[in-house]
Amino acid sequence: MLSHNTKVLRDNVLEEERPVQEINLYDLLKHYKSYLIAIIICALIGLGAGFAYNAWIQKPLYKSQATLLLVTTDQSVSTNKAIFSDSPD
Repeated sequence: MLSHNTKVLRDNVLEEERPVQEINLYDLLKHYKSYLIAIIICALIGLGAGFAYNAWIQKPLYKSQATLLLVTTDQSVSTNKAIFSDSPD
């Protein structure tokens, strides 16, 4: 195993091997807790700017339209009328 002072050849460059640094997640979250209000405000500003851009500035690339044509026979029409009517005929 290499010690932290060992020099290693990487990409034709002699570099000094550094020890791996541990990160304590609790301390990291505690540090960012003090910036919580600023993070939330920046996120809301970003969401508002994205919504404004999407709603008012960005133009649609295409427009689509659809038409639905229903073809029925007389028998099915009378059956549907009987099913959906409130009073018996």
